[in-house]
Amino acid sequence: MADQISNLLEHASLEDNDPPKTILKKMLSVRSVVSTSSSFAMRNQEASSDPSLQQFSEIGQGNCGHVFSQLGTAQVVKRAREDGPESPALWNDFLMHKKVEQGFEVGNSAGLPTVHIPRPILYISRNDKTWWDNNAYRFPNDVQLPSNLLMSERILPLPKVIRDALIQLYCPEHLRSAQLVEPKNKDCLVRVYLGKNSEVRQLSQRPPMFFSLRNFKLHLNQMKDLGLDVATFATTMANALAILHWQVKIDAADVEFVLGSAPTESHVRAPSHAELKKMDPDSSTYVIGGGLTFHQRVVHLWLLDFNQCKEIEMNDMGVAAAVEAFALNDRYYPRPSVDKNLWRVFFRDLPKKFIKNVVVEMERRAGRY
Repeated sequence: MADQISNLLEHASLEDNDPPKTILKKMLSVRSVVSTSSSFAMRNQEASSDPSLQQFSEIGQGNCGHVFSQLGTAQVVKRAREDGPESPALWNDFLMHKKVEQGFEVGNSAGLPTVHIPRPILYISRNDKTWWDNNAYRFPNDVQLPSNLLMSERILPLPKVIRDALIQLYCPEHLRSAQLVEPKNKDCLVRVYLGKNSEVRQLSQRPPMFFSLRNFKLHLNQMKDLGLDVATFATTMANALAILHWQVKIDAADVEFVLGSAPTESHVRAPSHAELKKMDPDSSTYVIGGGLTFHQRVVHLWLLDFNQCKEIEMNDMGVAAAVEAFALNDRYYPRPSVDKNLWRVFFRDLPKKFIKNVVVEMERRAGRY
Protein backbone atom coordinates (compact mmCIF):
# COMPACT_ATOMS: atom_id res chain seq x y z
CA MET A 1 0.00 0.00 0.00
CA ALA A 2 2.81 2.43 0.89
CA ASP A 3 4.52 1.84 -2.48
CA GLN A 4 1.22 2.42 -4.31
CA ILE A 5 0.65 5.71 -2.51
CA SER A 6 4.24 6.77 -3.18
CA ASN A 7 3.82 6.09 -6.90
CA LEU A 8 0.55 8.00 -7.04
CA LEU A 9 2.10 10.94 -5.21
CA GLU A 10 4.99 11.00 -7.66
CA HIS A 11 2.55 10.93 -10.58
CA ALA A 12 0.49 13.77 -9.11
CA SER A 13 3.39 15.95 -7.94
CA LEU A 14 3.15 19.65 -8.69
CA GLU A 15 5.52 22.55 -8.96
CA ASP A 16 4.75 25.75 -7.08
CA ASN A 17 4.44 27.66 -10.35
CA ASP A 18 2.09 25.23 -12.09
CA PRO A 19 -0.92 27.10 -13.55
CA PRO A 20 -4.35 26.44 -11.99
CA LYS A 21 -5.55 24.39 -14.97
CA THR A 22 -2.59 22.02 -14.69
CA ILE A 23 -3.19 21.58 -10.96
CA LEU A 24 -6.90 20.87 -11.40
CA LYS A 25 -6.40 18.47 -14.30
CA LYS A 26 -4.00 16.38 -12.20
CA MET A 27 -5.68 16.66 -8.83
CA LEU A 28 -9.36 16.35 -9.79
CA SER A 29 -8.71 13.05 -11.51
CA VAL A 30 -10.32 10.27 -9.49
CA ARG A 31 -7.88 8.41 -7.22
CA SER A 32 -5.28 11.19 -7.28
CA VAL A 33 -3.33 11.21 -4.02
CA VAL A 34 -2.49 14.65 -2.68
CA SER A 35 0.20 15.27 -0.09
CA THR A 36 -0.61 18.32 2.02
CA SER A 37 0.85 20.12 5.03
CA SER A 38 -2.04 22.60 5.35
CA SER A 39 -3.25 23.85 8.72
CA PHE A 40 -6.37 21.68 8.27
CA ALA A 41 -4.24 18.56 7.89
CA MET A 42 -1.96 19.47 10.79
CA ARG A 43 -4.80 20.23 13.21
CA ASN A 44 -6.63 17.03 12.34
CA GLN A 45 -3.50 14.89 12.50
CA GLU A 46 -2.68 16.24 15.95
CA ALA A 47 -6.23 15.72 17.20
CA SER A 48 -6.40 12.17 15.79
CA SER A 49 -4.20 10.97 18.66
CA ASP A 50 -5.60 13.31 21.34
CA PRO A 51 -9.31 12.77 22.17
CA SER A 52 -9.40 15.97 24.23
CA LEU A 53 -9.01 17.95 20.98
CA GLN A 54 -11.77 16.13 19.08
CA GLN A 55 -14.37 18.89 19.18
CA PHE A 56 -17.39 19.28 16.87
CA SER A 57 -17.82 22.35 14.66
CA GLU A 58 -20.59 23.18 12.20
CA ILE A 59 -19.65 22.81 8.52
CA GLY A 60 -23.04 23.19 6.87
CA GLN A 61 -26.78 22.72 7.02
CA GLY A 62 -29.56 21.32 4.89
CA ASN A 63 -33.30 20.85 4.87
CA CYS A 64 -33.33 18.31 7.67
CA GLY A 65 -30.67 19.69 9.98
CA HIS A 66 -27.16 20.90 10.76
CA VAL A 67 -23.93 19.05 9.99
CA PHE A 68 -20.93 19.03 12.35
CA SER A 69 -17.46 17.64 11.73
CA GLN A 70 -15.32 16.20 14.52
CA LEU A 71 -11.70 17.35 14.55
CA GLY A 72 -9.16 14.55 14.24
CA THR A 73 -11.66 12.04 12.85
CA ALA A 74 -13.19 11.24 9.47
CA GLN A 75 -16.66 11.60 10.95
CA VAL A 76 -19.58 14.02 10.72
CA VAL A 77 -22.85 14.11 12.63
CA LYS A 78 -26.17 15.31 11.30
CA ARG A 79 -28.42 16.89 13.92
CA ALA A 80 -32.14 17.21 13.23
CA ARG A 81 -33.44 20.78 13.36
CA GLU A 82 -36.01 19.59 15.88
CA ASP A 83 -36.47 16.42 17.91
CA GLY A 84 -40.10 16.30 16.82
CA PRO A 85 -41.20 15.61 13.23
CA GLU A 86 -37.65 15.47 11.87
CA SER A 87 -36.31 12.75 14.16
CA PRO A 88 -38.07 9.82 12.44
CA ALA A 89 -36.59 11.10 9.17
CA LEU A 90 -33.13 10.96 10.73
CA TRP A 91 -33.56 7.29 11.70
CA ASN A 92 -34.99 6.52 8.26
CA ASP A 93 -32.01 8.30 6.73
CA PHE A 94 -29.74 5.93 8.68
CA LEU A 95 -31.67 2.87 7.50
CA MET A 96 -31.63 3.99 3.86
CA HIS A 97 -27.95 4.91 4.00
CA LYS A 98 -27.08 1.47 5.34
CA LYS A 99 -29.23 -0.18 2.67
CA VAL A 100 -27.32 1.74 -0.02
CA GLU A 101 -23.93 0.85 1.46
CA GLN A 102 -24.72 -2.87 1.54
CA GLY A 103 -26.29 -2.76 -1.91
CA PHE A 104 -23.08 -1.36 -3.38
CA GLU A 105 -21.01 -4.03 -1.67
CA VAL A 106 -23.06 -6.68 -3.51
CA GLY A 107 -23.90 -4.81 -6.69
CA ASN A 108 -20.36 -3.79 -7.54
CA SER A 109 -18.83 -7.26 -7.26
CA ALA A 110 -17.99 -7.08 -10.98
CA GLY A 111 -15.43 -4.38 -10.22
CA LEU A 112 -16.92 -1.73 -12.52
CA PRO A 113 -15.97 1.94 -12.00
CA THR A 114 -18.11 3.14 -9.13
CA VAL A 115 -18.53 5.90 -6.64
CA HIS A 116 -17.56 5.94 -2.99
CA ILE A 117 -20.29 5.85 -0.37
CA PRO A 118 -19.62 7.61 2.96
CA ARG A 119 -20.05 4.87 5.56
CA PRO A 120 -23.00 5.20 7.95
CA ILE A 121 -21.40 4.71 11.35
CA LEU A 122 -23.86 5.13 14.20
CA TYR A 123 -27.07 6.65 15.47
CA ILE A 124 -26.96 8.46 18.81
CA SER A 125 -30.22 8.81 20.69
CA ARG A 126 -30.96 11.93 22.68
CA ASN A 127 -31.73 9.50 25.52
CA ASP A 128 -28.26 7.92 25.50
CA LYS A 129 -27.12 9.47 28.78
CA THR A 130 -23.72 7.76 28.75
CA TRP A 131 -22.78 9.12 25.32
CA TRP A 132 -23.98 12.63 26.06
CA ASP A 133 -22.26 12.75 29.45
CA ASN A 134 -18.99 11.95 27.68
CA ASN A 135 -19.41 14.08 24.56
CA ALA A 136 -21.82 17.02 25.01
CA TYR A 137 -18.91 19.33 25.91
CA ARG A 138 -17.42 18.78 22.44
CA PHE A 139 -20.19 20.79 20.74
CA PRO A 140 -20.44 24.60 20.43
CA ASN A 141 -22.19 26.23 23.38
CA ASP A 142 -25.07 27.56 21.27
CA VAL A 143 -26.20 24.08 20.12
CA GLN A 144 -29.28 22.79 21.93
CA LEU A 145 -28.45 19.39 23.44
CA PRO A 146 -29.06 16.50 23.82
CA SER A 147 -30.45 15.68 20.39
CA ASN A 148 -30.76 12.69 18.10
CA LEU A 149 -27.68 12.46 15.87
CA LEU A 150 -26.71 10.49 12.79
CA MET A 151 -22.97 9.91 12.44
CA SER A 152 -21.36 8.94 9.13
CA GLU A 153 -17.98 9.00 7.46
CA ARG A 154 -16.95 12.51 6.52
CA ILE A 155 -16.15 13.33 2.93
CA LEU A 156 -13.07 15.40 3.62
CA PRO A 157 -12.73 18.67 1.72
CA LEU A 158 -10.46 18.95 -1.27
CA PRO A 159 -6.90 19.88 -0.23
CA LYS A 160 -5.67 23.47 -0.19
CA VAL A 161 -3.73 23.23 -3.45
CA ILE A 162 -6.99 22.38 -5.26
CA ARG A 163 -9.01 25.02 -3.42
CA ASP A 164 -6.52 27.74 -4.28
CA ALA A 165 -6.50 26.68 -7.93
CA LEU A 166 -10.31 26.79 -8.08
CA ILE A 167 -10.29 30.31 -6.66
CA GLN A 168 -7.55 31.49 -9.02
CA LEU A 169 -9.41 30.11 -12.03
CA TYR A 170 -13.09 30.74 -11.26
CA CYS A 171 -13.39 33.44 -8.60
CA PRO A 172 -13.99 37.02 -9.86
CA GLU A 173 -10.78 38.99 -9.53
CA HIS A 174 -12.24 41.60 -7.17
CA LEU A 175 -13.20 38.83 -4.68
CA ARG A 176 -10.13 36.64 -5.06
CA SER A 177 -7.86 37.87 -2.27
CA ALA A 178 -10.66 37.68 0.31
CA GLN A 179 -11.76 34.21 -0.81
CA LEU A 180 -8.24 32.80 -0.56
CA VAL A 181 -8.36 33.40 3.22
CA GLU A 182 -12.10 32.78 3.79
CA PRO A 183 -12.34 30.04 6.49
CA LYS A 184 -15.62 28.63 5.12
CA ASN A 185 -13.88 27.76 1.84
CA LYS A 186 -11.93 25.07 3.69
CA ASP A 187 -15.13 22.98 3.58
CA CYS A 188 -14.82 22.50 -0.18
CA LEU A 189 -16.63 19.78 -2.09
CA VAL A 190 -17.17 19.99 -5.86
CA ARG A 191 -20.51 19.05 -7.40
CA VAL A 192 -20.04 17.30 -10.74
CA TYR A 193 -22.60 18.71 -13.22
CA LEU A 194 -22.37 16.62 -16.39
CA GLY A 195 -25.82 17.77 -17.53
CA LYS A 196 -25.27 21.50 -17.50
CA ASN A 197 -22.85 24.06 -18.93
CA SER A 198 -21.89 27.18 -17.00
CA GLU A 199 -23.43 30.43 -18.13
CA VAL A 200 -21.18 32.87 -19.96
CA ARG A 201 -21.32 36.26 -18.28
CA GLN A 202 -21.95 39.14 -20.65
CA LEU A 203 -19.73 42.22 -20.47
CA SER A 204 -22.81 44.35 -19.80
CA GLN A 205 -23.66 42.34 -16.68
CA ARG A 206 -22.60 43.45 -13.23
CA PRO A 207 -19.72 41.39 -11.79
CA PRO A 208 -20.77 38.72 -9.26
CA MET A 209 -20.71 39.78 -5.63
CA PHE A 210 -20.64 36.29 -4.14
CA PHE A 211 -18.35 33.28 -4.41
CA SER A 212 -18.02 30.14 -2.29
CA LEU A 213 -16.20 26.81 -2.47
CA ARG A 214 -18.83 25.11 -0.31
CA ASN A 215 -20.62 22.77 -2.73
CA PHE A 216 -18.83 24.40 -5.66
CA LYS A 217 -20.55 23.66 -8.98
CA LEU A 218 -18.20 22.40 -11.71
CA HIS A 219 -20.03 22.31 -15.04
CA LEU A 220 -19.48 20.14 -18.08
CA ASN A 221 -17.83 22.81 -20.24
CA GLN A 222 -15.46 23.67 -17.37
CA MET A 223 -14.49 20.01 -16.95
CA LYS A 224 -13.79 19.73 -20.67
CA ASP A 225 -11.71 22.89 -20.54
CA LEU A 226 -9.65 21.36 -17.72
CA GLY A 227 -9.16 18.14 -19.69
CA LEU A 228 -10.91 15.96 -17.09
CA ASP A 229 -12.08 12.49 -18.07
CA VAL A 230 -15.81 13.23 -18.30
CA ALA A 231 -16.49 9.87 -19.97
CA THR A 232 -15.28 8.03 -16.86
CA PHE A 233 -17.43 10.28 -14.68
CA ALA A 234 -20.44 9.45 -16.89
CA THR A 235 -19.79 5.70 -16.80
CA THR A 236 -19.32 5.81 -13.03
CA MET A 237 -22.60 7.67 -12.53
CA ALA A 238 -24.43 5.22 -14.81
CA ASN A 239 -23.08 2.25 -12.85
CA ALA A 240 -24.14 3.92 -9.60
CA LEU A 241 -27.67 4.53 -10.89
CA ALA A 242 -27.97 0.93 -12.07
CA ILE A 243 -26.99 -0.35 -8.61
CA LEU A 244 -29.36 2.08 -6.85
CA HIS A 245 -32.30 1.07 -9.06
CA TRP A 246 -31.83 -2.66 -9.58
CA GLN A 247 -29.79 -3.80 -6.57
CA VAL A 248 -30.72 -1.39 -3.78
CA LYS A 249 -34.18 -0.80 -5.33
CA ILE A 250 -34.60 2.89 -4.56
CA ASP A 251 -35.52 5.77 -6.88
CA ALA A 252 -32.26 7.75 -6.26
CA ALA A 253 -34.23 10.95 -5.62
CA ASP A 254 -32.09 14.02 -4.89
CA VAL A 255 -28.78 12.17 -4.56
CA GLU A 256 -25.59 14.13 -5.19
CA PHE A 257 -22.28 13.33 -6.89
CA VAL A 258 -19.32 15.30 -5.54
CA LEU A 259 -15.55 15.29 -5.68
CA GLY A 260 -14.04 15.16 -2.22
CA SER A 261 -11.15 13.48 -0.44
CA ALA A 262 -10.48 10.79 2.15
CA PRO A 263 -7.50 9.93 4.38
CA THR A 264 -5.23 7.28 2.88
CA GLU A 265 -6.11 4.95 5.77
CA SER A 266 -9.39 4.52 7.62
CA HIS A 267 -10.83 1.79 9.83
CA VAL A 268 -14.48 2.12 10.87
CA ARG A 269 -16.97 -0.58 11.90
CA ALA A 270 -20.77 -0.29 11.95
CA PRO A 271 -23.84 -2.53 12.43
CA SER A 272 -25.33 -4.19 9.35
CA HIS A 273 -28.69 -3.21 7.88
CA ALA A 274 -30.22 -6.45 9.21
CA GLU A 275 -28.96 -5.66 12.72
CA LEU A 276 -30.38 -2.14 12.53
CA LYS A 277 -33.80 -3.45 11.47
CA LYS A 278 -33.98 -5.50 14.69
CA MET A 279 -33.20 -2.49 16.88
CA ASP A 280 -35.62 0.03 18.31
CA PRO A 281 -35.62 3.43 16.56
CA ASP A 282 -33.23 5.96 18.15
CA SER A 283 -30.91 3.23 19.50
CA SER A 284 -27.30 4.39 19.86
CA THR A 285 -24.74 2.36 17.91
CA TYR A 286 -21.41 3.79 19.02
CA VAL A 287 -18.26 2.47 17.34
CA ILE A 288 -14.64 3.57 17.22
CA GLY A 289 -12.58 4.63 14.20
CA GLY A 290 -8.84 5.19 13.83
CA GLY A 291 -5.72 4.87 11.71
CA LEU A 292 -6.16 8.15 9.82
CA THR A 293 -3.52 9.93 7.74
CA PHE A 294 -4.69 13.48 6.98
CA HIS A 295 -1.43 14.57 5.31
CA GLN A 296 -2.08 12.24 2.36
CA ARG A 297 -5.59 12.27 0.95
CA VAL A 298 -7.17 10.48 -2.01
CA VAL A 299 -9.64 12.26 -4.31
CA HIS A 300 -12.82 10.25 -4.98
CA LEU A 301 -16.15 10.73 -6.71
CA TRP A 302 -18.66 10.36 -3.88
CA LEU A 303 -22.40 9.62 -3.82
CA LEU A 304 -24.37 11.05 -0.91
CA ASP A 305 -27.70 12.32 0.44
CA PHE A 306 -30.18 9.45 0.53
CA ASN A 307 -32.76 10.96 2.88
CA GLN A 308 -35.20 11.73 0.03
CA CYS A 309 -34.89 8.29 -1.60
CA LYS A 310 -37.86 5.93 -1.65
CA GLU A 311 -37.94 2.16 -2.06
CA ILE A 312 -39.26 0.87 -5.42
CA GLU A 313 -39.74 -2.32 -7.39
CA MET A 314 -38.51 -2.17 -10.97
CA ASN A 315 -41.92 -2.73 -12.53
CA ASP A 316 -43.69 -0.05 -14.59
CA MET A 317 -44.49 1.97 -11.49
CA GLY A 318 -40.94 1.73 -10.17
CA VAL A 319 -39.40 2.70 -13.50
CA ALA A 320 -41.71 5.72 -13.62
CA ALA A 321 -40.56 6.77 -10.13
CA ALA A 322 -36.90 6.37 -11.12
CA VAL A 323 -37.46 8.42 -14.29
CA GLU A 324 -39.15 11.19 -12.30
CA ALA A 325 -36.26 11.29 -9.81
CA PHE A 326 -33.75 11.38 -12.69
CA ALA A 327 -35.54 14.27 -14.39
CA LEU A 328 -35.63 16.33 -11.20
CA ASN A 329 -31.89 15.80 -10.64
CA ASP A 330 -30.69 15.96 -14.24
CA ARG A 331 -27.98 18.59 -13.76
CA TYR A 332 -25.69 15.78 -12.56
CA TYR A 333 -26.40 13.39 -15.44
CA PRO A 334 -25.43 13.76 -19.12
CA ARG A 335 -28.23 15.00 -21.35
CA PRO A 336 -28.59 14.57 -25.12
CA SER A 337 -29.39 18.27 -25.52
CA VAL A 338 -26.08 19.23 -23.89
CA ASP A 339 -23.61 16.62 -25.23
CA LYS A 340 -24.87 13.77 -27.44
CA ASN A 341 -21.60 11.81 -27.35
CA LEU A 342 -21.41 11.88 -23.55
CA TRP A 343 -25.08 10.89 -23.40
CA ARG A 344 -24.30 7.79 -25.50
CA VAL A 345 -21.48 6.85 -23.12
CA PHE A 346 -23.84 7.30 -20.18
CA PHE A 347 -26.82 5.29 -21.38
CA ARG A 348 -25.12 2.34 -23.12
CA ASP A 349 -25.12 0.14 -20.00
CA LEU A 350 -28.51 1.24 -18.63
CA PRO A 351 -31.77 -0.61 -19.39
CA LYS A 352 -33.38 0.55 -22.63
CA LYS A 353 -36.81 0.96 -21.06
CA PHE A 354 -35.47 3.33 -18.42
CA ILE A 355 -33.54 5.41 -20.97
CA LYS A 356 -36.48 5.55 -23.39
CA ASN A 357 -38.74 6.88 -20.64
CA VAL A 358 -36.07 9.37 -19.53
CA VAL A 359 -35.88 10.80 -23.06
CA VAL A 360 -39.68 11.09 -23.27
CA GLU A 361 -39.78 12.85 -19.89
CA MET A 362 -36.98 15.26 -20.87
CA GLU A 363 -38.79 16.16 -24.09
CA ARG A 364 -42.03 16.68 -22.18
CA ARG A 365 -40.34 18.98 -19.67
CA ALA A 366 -38.51 20.89 -22.41
CA GLY A 367 -41.84 21.58 -24.10
CA ARG A 368 -43.18 23.19 -20.93
CA TYR A 369 -40.61 25.97 -20.91
